[in-house]
Amino acid sequence: MTIYQEELLRRLPQLDCTGYYGYRDGLLHIFHGDAPFCRQTPEGFLRFYEDQFEALSQTELYDKIHQEVRAIREYVGLYEEAPQMEADGVHDYRKLAEYGNIVLAGTYSENYGFMFTTWNQDKERGYVSSGDYSPNYEYAKESFVRRSGLIQEQRLFQPAEAENLYRCVDYARNHCGSLTFEQSKALDELAEKLSYGYPEIEKNHPTFEPEDGPQLNL
Repeated sequence: MTIYQEELLRRLPQLDCTGYYGYRDGLLHIFHGDAPFCRQTPEGFLRFYEDQFEALSQTELYDKIHQEVRAIREYVGLYEEAPQMEADGVHDYRKLAEYGNIVLAGTYSENYGFMFTTWNQDKERGYVSSGDYSPNYEYAKESFVRRSGLIQEQRLFQPAEAENLYRCVDYARNHCGSLTFEQSKALDELAEKLSYGYPEIEKNHPTFEPEDGPQLNL
């Protein structure tokens, strides 16, 4: 099984799917419930069954699994071509990108998958510090562009602002009955992006609902 297939297999439970690796054909076979959904090639591409493709391509799962596959192919492709980190103590990481004194790096374990980080590095590339670690590639990319100054700080949400935005998205998803499928999908994607980008939101989804607290009984 290739790294592309191992990474998707790890994510299938989040998509409410299961899968197994076919040793004879080299494909990762993916199921939704008891029904076959698609297969993944060793290079990371998806194959769909011809008689089911038209119906499956209209489903939310089709979009979600394609998003996962695109992300996996992006960072695995970078990782496979990336050079080893030169700094002391981090030779198990590979350099995915760098700008100025900030570097984006990743390491892979067959048991646990990927871990990404951004570091400060000295001019000689022999020392790194202030690591910001995450298994989430999208978060690591956001950390890289923020710390390197590629995106101005004024264009980023502060944690409190992101939490308020998540509350608004959550309220609209749960209380606006006139949303179209496309609008609902866009809100789901925004909520997921906020969760990935802000660890506190991922741990405890903020809402407008009042928090449970002590009550005064008269």
